[in-house]
Amino acid sequence: MAEDGAPKKTGGGVISAVFAAIGVGVAFIGAHVIPEIVSHLSSAFGEWLGLSLFLPIVILFLTCWAASKLLSPDLKFLNLALGVPAGQAAILILSVMILGSRAIAAVWFDVAVILAALIWFASRPSAGPIMMLLVYEIGVLAINFYVLIQGGFDETLVKGLISSIVVRIFAILVLLPAYKEMKSRLPGVSQTPGAPAT
Repeated sequence: MAEDGAPKKTGGGVISAVFAAIGVGVAFIGAHVIPEIVSHLSSAFGEWLGLSLFLPIVILFLTCWAASKLLSPDLKFLNLALGVPAGQAAILILSVMILGSRAIAAVWFDVAVILAALIWFASRPSAGPIMMLLVYEIGVLAINFYVLIQGGFDETLVKGLISSIVVRIFAILVLLPAYKEMKSRLPGVSQTPGAPAT
């Protein structure tokens, strides 16, 4: 039948609209966050925020390196997209180890979402887990941004928020192209272990 041979619409227009909205949101947040960051870092970036970013950068480097070793060759393009969220989870878990049980309430949701997405991807490589991480990062970035502009916090909290914002913006920047690339490669990348490529 002619209808069977016709290309099926998969909601690509809706996806494009969603990405356009996400792009506008990220640009809006970035436009407001960057001046805030500059205002705090202009006097002495290395002294004021350097230590707050040093440990996260080291952890992110290690998790991205681990991702490059664990991912199969056809998924190497996801090194950063999966390594950065994994690093975020490691940082949050480390914060619990340092601060004790009182930190669990503040980080359990973030760790659960990230680990759920990574486990989902490990069991079924697809664009879905990448989208889940992307939505999570954008949502929490908006919350971090909202908390930051409220002001009235001590210096330690402000540094922590700005470090979190910087990492989340980086995560979004690597997740967006990774999602698009993953979508373009499907069904070439099997969505279930052992599933034949079509």
